[in-house]
Amino acid sequence: MKTKDLSKLPEGAILLVVKNGNGTFSPLGISPDQWRIITAFIGKLSKEQPLVVAKGIELITK
Repeated sequence: MKTKDLSKLPEGAILLVVKNGNGTFSPLGISPDQWRIITAFIGKLSKEQPLVVAKGIELITK
């Protein structure tokens, strides 16, 4: 299994993941066009109702 050091992500980065059947999470691969659409959608949502960061919840790796 390939692993990625998430500590290298910049602060404020959004990570899209999918939960696997074995309880692990895998990042979603998306195209630049899909990312632009998602970014615009999240931006619109956050203007209408600010997004809440669940700071009390932390994802950990094995």
